[in-house]
Amino acid sequence: MPSMRYLLCVMSLSLSETQRVIPDWRQIPGDVNWFTGCGLGNREIRGPIAAGLEQNKVRKHVAVCLSHCGPPSCTLKDAETDCACLRCTMFCMSRGSYVDACLNNHTRDLCLDYQKYINSTELCEVDCDAAAGLPFSVFLTFGLLCSSFLFA
Repeated sequence: MPSMRYLLCVMSLSLSETQRVIPDWRQIPGDVNWFTGCGLGNREIRGPIAAGLEQNKVRKHVAVCLSHCGPPSCTLKDAETDCACLRCTMFCMSRGSYVDACLNNHTRDLCLDYQKYINSTELCEVDCDAAAGLPFSVFLTFGLLCSSFLFA
């Protein structure tokens, strides 16, 4: 009969295979830097050191967000070849951090390049332009509503 220690070891190994993994938030040498220009909004006010810390915070938040994509989790590297991870990456870049949305021309171009690569083998629908989620009509309606109050 197996010992209790053996059974606990087997159970922990089987659980670890299915648990989500939080990807490392640090930039991996040789990998694409998705965070160019992100989290630097306070650079002029607080200086480059504080801005660098803010960018690291955005990286950490996005890594945690990506860990909830599955199964079991996505990484920025996975977004280069997997449509679901690319979709999740764009969501996490726009909403994954309370510090700053990381959507700019750089992230848009990366998304379009990887979408084109993935589309060579399978259909991949990712909205790289409007990853923030609100359709243009919402902004138009809000603008019309505000202008009616201003000019009334």
